[in-house]
Amino acid sequence: MHGAVDLPCHHTFCSECIRRWLSVKEMCPICKRRTKQQEIEANIEIQEKITKKRRGEEKKIERIGSRQYNFMKEKKIRAEIKEFGLEVKGTKAELIKYHKEYCLRVNSESDAIDPIPIEQIRAEINQSYQHTKEEKKKAKKRKQENTERDKTLIKWMIKDILQRKKHSNLHT
Repeated sequence: MHGAVDLPCHHTFCSECIRRWLSVKEMCPICKRRTKQQEIEANIEIQEKITKKRRGEEKKIERIGSRQYNFMKEKKIRAEIKEFGLEVKGTKAELIKYHKEYCLRVNSESDAIDPIPIEQIRAEINQSYQHTKEEKKKAKKRKQENTERDKTLIKWMIKDILQRKKHSNLHT
């Protein structure tokens, strides 16, 4: 579980889970009170109960502020992605998807007592991007293969129709 956090209504959640929820619906999933991500508070008492004894010194991760993606230029998003160390390319929508995921993961880890390192978050997102990219290539290749197969099948069908027509004309 990532860091335990409280909403203003005093309901407690896993940081990553509630941040995902609030990015879709800005309300508590239990009592439906309107809530924004900026109102989340770390619940240290619960974290200490569910986290094994803290190891070494506290690792603190700096939070990333929220973004207004519809007002951001693609160039700015690309610059931030590069600054974060993400190896993501693609359309603006794809960039936003990975940018949001990175921000969400970093912010949820900032609430944890023993957060995973940013390098690990970065590596996981880069790996996810590479996997998605490979899956898209495979899908494109399958589509091309299917298109070629369909073309061949259509040629055979046309040839068969023409032969039948020719054969029927000979017998009339």
